[in-house]
Amino acid sequence: MPFQSEAQRRFMYARHPRIAERWQKHTPKGKKLPEHKKESESRLGTPFTDGFLKFCLDQGLTGDQVADMLEKGAAQNDRVGSECRGLLDRIAQLQE
Repeated sequence: MPFQSEAQRRFMYARHPRIAERWQKHTPKGKKLPEHKKESESRLGTPFTDGFLKFCLDQGLTGDQVADMLEKGAAQNDRVGSECRGLLDRIAQLQE
């Protein structure tokens, strides 16, 4: 995975130098990185949601089936549950 920002690069070298070395190999030489990566304005662009939506499309799931999966996932008390709840909230906002 290439570095996304200078702040990320500093953090990784300070806390996880071995992983930082691997990431450095994937970052193009001479690439000027921003100090901080800009936050996405939409939660629909996170790696979780991108992967989830691709899975749903690949499986040919209906909207109701997707909603059921999100409801079940939202009941979990972990990162998946948090992402599912966030995606459900975002979908509700878009429908208003």
